[in-house]
Amino acid sequence: MSLHVPVGSGLPQSQPEIIMVEHALTYAAQGVPVFPCQPDKSPYIKGGFKAASKDPDQIGRWWARWPDALIGMPTGEPSGMWVLDVDDPATFVAAGIEMPPARLARTGKGFHHYFRYDPAAPVGSYGKDMARPGTDVRGDGGYVILPPSLHPSGRRYEWENSLPPAAPGPNLLEVVLRLKSLPAQPLSPSPALLNAVDVADTALGLRALEYACEGVRAATAGNQEYTLNSMALKMGHLVRDSMLSLSTARDQLVAAGCAMPAYNPREPWRPELIVKKVERALGDGARLPQAALGHDDIQFLNWSELATCTPQRKQFVLPNLAPAGEVTLLTGAGSSGKSLLGQQLATALAAGVQTLGLQLDQGTAMYFTCEDDPQELHWRQHRICRALGVNMSDLDGQLHVASLRGRLDNILMGETTNGQVDLSPTFQRLASLMREKEAKLVVLDNVAHLFGGNENDRSDVTQFVNALNRLAGESGAAILLIAHPNKAGDNYSGSTAWLNAVRSQIFLERDANTDIRTLKLGKANYAPIGEPLRFVWAESTFKLESELAPDDLRALQATIRANAEDEAFLSCLETCTVQRRNVSHQPGSNYAPKIFAAMAGNRGIKEKAFKSAMERLVHCGRIEFDKELWRAGNRHIKRGIRLRPVVEAE
Repeated sequence: MSLHVPVGSGLPQSQPEIIMVEHALTYAAQGVPVFPCQPDKSPYIKGGFKAASKDPDQIGRWWARWPDALIGMPTGEPSGMWVLDVDDPATFVAAGIEMPPARLARTGKGFHHYFRYDPAAPVGSYGKDMARPGTDVRGDGGYVILPPSLHPSGRRYEWENSLPPAAPGPNLLEVVLRLKSLPAQPLSPSPALLNAVDVADTALGLRALEYACEGVRAATAGNQEYTLNSMALKMGHLVRDSMLSLSTARDQLVAAGCAMPAYNPREPWRPELIVKKVERALGDGARLPQAALGHDDIQFLNWSELATCTPQRKQFVLPNLAPAGEVTLLTGAGSSGKSLLGQQLATALAAGVQTLGLQLDQGTAMYFTCEDDPQELHWRQHRICRALGVNMSDLDGQLHVASLRGRLDNILMGETTNGQVDLSPTFQRLASLMREKEAKLVVLDNVAHLFGGNENDRSDVTQFVNALNRLAGESGAAILLIAHPNKAGDNYSGSTAWLNAVRSQIFLERDANTDIRTLKLGKANYAPIGEPLRFVWAESTFKLESELAPDDLRALQATIRANAEDEAFLSCLETCTVQRRNVSHQPGSNYAPKIFAAMAGNRGIKEKAFKSAMERLVHCGRIEFDKELWRAGNRHIKRGIRLRPVVEAE
């Protein structure tokens, strides 16, 4: 197999539109298996690189779900290529090692050299070359990212030439194969960790570490290195927050990494490779904030650096509704269904299924409620799972739902002291759980139970929202904060600072007559304000009208039609009353249905429909028959249909 994509398939940095699926299909047509990867280069799919495919239908389905996915390619025997990942090629030239002309791709910080794979001299995936830092080998058991995928640095991978993958020179192959048998390096701390202060282990930190190590040891094929890096990064956060000692985290993660399944059972993990990966991820996670190091914590944008990167739009966890790394305020009147909506959205995201027309990428979701008890949550979850076609047991580890009802310490932020925010231990626990679970969506229900400040004080409100925004930004999660409207009917309670503090706000309305819910964008700094999302309550969950069973849909349409007829009847009655034109329920010259059907404002409704509306309205007490209306010019009392007075109706 070989790559014959034209030079520049990475496209100039300024080109705005890149259709990733077209490039993925091009590679597959050339016999190169591919698979979709996340922005951090980890696989989207179960099985990772082992599930790579050349099937265009499968590739089409993957990129239809993740249109901007990076293109991964398994190295070694599956693709017939192995790759030398080099940050600085000059180190090989200086050592007199021949680098034959070969297919070359520019990465975010170096180059990928593509070589032909020879089954007679197989090349595996090996760790760093200690003599040439910044060098990795990707062969059997590994994978690389292909152009024009977007590197985490913001640059796109680009082909530098159109050469085919080459045969490695004898001295280069000798160096590469020697990496396989290098002796283990001493387990000494890396520079990234030398300045970290070791602390005592906390019970919470040790539990989190135990969970992380279990995840590493159980890593599935194709995801081993990503899992190790991810868990070590999270444990680095706990080291930074003084919840876990560096030495404990490092030693246990290294042991777990060496015990996780190897790509090739005959070649177990080399300890020095595991050590380097653990230390690098721990160092990234434990790195102290700039302010703690005595530097100015105000960082200006570096335009020279950014000019070489492709700008990225804000990503959304809930398409066009809830952006990643932001707090979105969800408001709506009582009984509109905000809690059900929050739990349903969290479930759909955790399962990676569509709901209410929203296609959600699978991720970990968390739902905290201060109003419903565990029994109600279980009852509601059962119906949500049934409606979405999801097995409840499959949500383990993906959906975390908790009832905080009855707890006395739910406040995330209390009253400020000297104008400074006072974040509670519960807030710190929430932050820890979000990191531990790698939450992508967090629903907090609701603000009345979680905010202990003065909702009419702009400073209190702004500091509370900013604290949550910081938490969302650090984790990359979307936080959906549920709130009630105020008594005046506005889409928030208390100070307008709620709307000023958030960059995204949505509100849920309920039509009392049809029971139709409408979800609208109230404030959208990162998305266009499009058409409202309409859905109905059916079988204890929310569904689009198009998802209803035929009988339910017909019943809903009949209700909507009847409501429209009722409103038209009342409108025509009001017009006749203003014109001093009495109408009657009795057939005759002033028969209301017949007169209304001939009026200009009849909305296209016929006499028969007006008759049905009249019968409904009198039955529900909104109109009355044969009542005194006014005295005519001849002093005779005119009688007919009238609206039932509100006082009498009550």
